[in-house]
Amino acid sequence: MDTLPQRVQLQMEQSQIIHPSTNTSIKQSVTENEIKQSRGNINSTDLAGEIVVHQTKEFAHKFLFLRQSERNLEMEQRINDMDQKLQTGNVGAFLLNLSQTQEETGQCDI
Repeated sequence: MDTLPQRVQLQMEQSQIIHPSTNTSIKQSVTENEIKQSRGNINSTDLAGEIVVHQTKEFAHKFLFLRQSERNLEMEQRINDMDQKLQTGNVGAFLLNLSQTQEETGQCDI
């Protein structure tokens, strides 16, 4: 399957069981399977001689949640990048400001 941006490819399966006639040989069943496979069907023959046909249909559909997931990944990457670029001096200054504010609040309450 091709990978398309902002699209999800889904497969829908339609199952069908074909019972071969009594005079159908295994070789004919295999040939039928090969013909159906060339038409885009996935086939298998079980031990009882039934041919199980799974016809697949592919379609692409846009999903809004996929776009949201991409945004979430971008935001997470930006946060990780900011964490790596953050300087320790800036964090210390912020904590110092916070402690000064708490002291001022404590002095006002007394």
